[in-house]
Amino acid sequence: IPESLKYLETAIGKGGSVLVYCGSGISRSPTLILAYLILHEGMTFTEAFSFLKSIRPLVNPNRGFLNQLKLLGTAQ
Repeated sequence: IPESLKYLETAIGKGGSVLVYCGSGISRSPTLILAYLILHEGMTFTEAFSFLKSIRPLVNPNRGFLNQLKLLGTAQ
C-alpha cells in the first residue's frame, strides 16, 4: 500500500488522474482509495468512507481492511 499511495500522490499532484480497480471494486481498490483519503486528504475514516460510499455504493472492504483503516485514521 505505501508504494501505491506514493504513486497516487505523485500522479494526482501533477494534475493527473488515476484509475484504481480490482476484480469487483468492492474491497481491495476501495481500501487503497480510503487509505489515500485518510493519509493525503486529511479525512477521518468516517468522512472518507461516507465520501467513497456516496460515489460507489457497493464499497464494502473486508473486516480486516476496515480494522486497519480505522487504526490508520486514528494514528494521525
